[in-house]
Amino acid sequence: MRYVVAAFALLTSSTYAQEQAPVAVSAAVLAYARSQGDYDQPKFRHASVDLNGDRDPDAVVLLLGPNWCGSGGCTFLVLQGREGTFAYRSSTSVTLEPIRQANELRHGWHSLIVHSRGRGEVLLRFDGNTYPSNPSRQPVASKRQLASAKILIE
Repeated sequence: MRYVVAAFALLTSSTYAQEQAPVAVSAAVLAYARSQGDYDQPKFRHASVDLNGDRDPDAVVLLLGPNWCGSGGCTFLVLQGREGTFAYRSSTSVTLEPIRQANELRHGWHSLIVHSRGRGEVLLRFDGNTYPSNPSRQPVASKRQLASAKILIE
C-alpha cells in the first residue's frame, strides 16, 4: 500500500511540475492577450521544444477559456525563444489537440500537426515568417507524417 501512495504522490507532483510554465512563457502569453484586448492572464497549456534548431527552446501554447476558444477550437501560439525570453511568432485559430512536431522542416522551422475540426490532422508549415493562421485550409497530414511526429500537447 505504501508503494501505491508513493507512486501516486510522485505522479501527481510530476504532472503538476509539467503544467507549470516558465515565467517568461507566461509573460509572453500575457503580452499577446493584452495585444488582443484581454488584460487577464489566460489559462493555457504549453510545451517547450526547439522548433528552429537554434538550441533555444521555443514554446507552443494552446490558449484556453471562452475568450480564446469557440466551437471550432482554440487559439494556438508559437513563441520563439531566445536567451530565456519568448517573443510572439505566430497565432493560429480554431486549433484542437493533439499538437505534434513533424520531422519536416520548412524555412528552418519544423512543421506542426494540429487537429482541425472537420478535416482531421493537418500540417502547419512555416512560410519563412509565420505559421498559417487557419488550420482548416491546410493539407491533411499523411499516415507516415503522423507516425513519425512527436506529440507536444495531448
